Amino acid sequence: MSRLAPQPGRNTPAPPGLSRAFGLSRGSVALSGEAFEEPNWRSEGMGRKEPLLEEMVILLGPLLLVFMLGLGLAPLSLAKDEDRYTHFLTQHYDAKPKGRDGRYCESIMKQRGLTRPCKEVNTFIHGTRNDIKAICNDKNGEPYNNFRRSKSPFQITTCKHKGGSNRPPCGYRATAGFRTIAVACENGLPVHFDESFIITSQ
Repeated sequence: MSRLAPQPGRNTPAPPGLSRAFGLSRGSVALSGEAFEEPNWRSEGMGRKEPLLEEMVILLGPLLLVFMLGLGLAPLSLAKDEDRYTHFLTQHYDAKPKGRDGRYCESIMKQRGLTRPCKEVNTFIHGTRNDIKAICNDKNGEPYNNFRRSKSPFQITTCKHKGGSNRPPCGYRATAGFRTIAVACENGLPVHFDESFIITSQ
């Protein structure tokens, strides 16, 4: 029986040797040249690159996530410290006091929202914000346990509740002083006043 000649325009499978030599994918080659299928160069190259890309994603993915989280948390931490510093100033800072007696204490404790309920003891520091912030560095501070102690003394007024009910109106006694103070610092900002630290002389 004689072999049928390939019909024009019909696709005939490429010989195995030719497919291996030129990287042809499964398909056909038209002897007439009308429908030559493009060799699958791209799929072979991608086949080698994809595993490497997947390994890079697996290895670098967690590191990238940690880095992105760090960028996001840093501003949040700084904002939190700013809030604590603002709270510190509200509770313990009064640049120019008037009177520094019982009436002063009763008035300022109410103004600063420290009378619902009546706070037992609270100290106000008189001076500049910069001098107080300087306690958190070597300019005007030094380590003291877990706090920072001021190198220079401050004018202060300590307001102490007279006792009785802790509901307003609150009665206070005032004690004026001039002494070093101790504060807790976060990122260079005072955030807590240590009421228990009292040294009247150096």
